[in-house]
Amino acid sequence: MNLSALRTRLAALHHHEPQIAMSVEHAIRELESGLGTLAKYGHPMHLDEGHEVQSLGWPRLLFHVDSAPNGRLVNSEWDARDLGPDWWPTLAEAQHADGVKTQFAGRGGVQGRSLPVVIPQTELHSEDDAERVARMIEEWKELRSQRDGT
Repeated sequence: MNLSALRTRLAALHHHEPQIAMSVEHAIRELESGLGTLAKYGHPMHLDEGHEVQSLGWPRLLFHVDSAPNGRLVNSEWDARDLGPDWWPTLAEAQHADGVKTQFAGRGGVQGRSLPVVIPQTELHSEDDAERVARMIEEWKELRSQRDGT
């Protein structure tokens, strides 16, 4: 990781918070010093931003926007299932899923897109239905002609 680019990005992010900006500056200086010391003794290291890369095994951290924004250590797949929905491997994924869920909540009465949709049948099953539809069309035409004055 390029520490000078990180320093610049974090300084810009916290430009309106001078105490935090100075603390970040001190932390980056400590990182540079520590990495330099390790490299001097033959242990070159590099940093990677974000959480530790998790293996595919268990235990692992799972995140939930409301219940565990800092993560929760889950021991097995069965424990993860017991937690319920909306648990994700990263906080960013949990926030994105929550945002999408919020965005589509209540739009046109559509609560969830995972439910099957039942489309009503519009076929005419008997002659009575056809006559009723024809009568309704004629009544509508009469009302429209009366309204338009033709």
